[in-house]
Amino acid sequence: MAIDYQMFIGSYYRFNVQGKSIETLVEDAFNVFRNYKFITEHKEFYAKNLFNEEVKSLYFFTENQFIEVGIDLENVSLEAIDYKKVTNVKMKFFSHNHYALGMKLDDGREIILDNQIDTNTHHSFSFIKKINNIHTILVGNI
Repeated sequence: MAIDYQMFIGSYYRFNVQGKSIETLVEDAFNVFRNYKFITEHKEFYAKNLFNEEVKSLYFFTENQFIEVGIDLENVSLEAIDYKKVTNVKMKFFSHNHYALGMKLDDGREIILDNQIDTNTHHSFSFIKKINNIHTILVGNI
């Protein structure tokens, strides 16, 4: 089963950062975000670190940009990044069940999506499909 936005929003109360619940923070932020277009009009959703104690990152890939939502103990941040700011896309295949996608931005930042690191073993195979979809979205827009 793939993790999509509906699955995330239906189970955010279970996720923690550094052993502390982020339920109230996420609920408050997504009550505002639910009216934003990227919530309903994204082509792909990718959730990073849901099943560990690290800072959470959610990515919504839309027609012309991707939205990065960061969730830590203090706040929920939202950044819209135009695909034109992506200067390099690199796909890595480690094995039939381990893929990674690197996106380098024009400000020097690199975002790495890795199906083995970003989720648990139950969801890692479905994240391969997500990484392939995101690669197709990005390569078609560079």
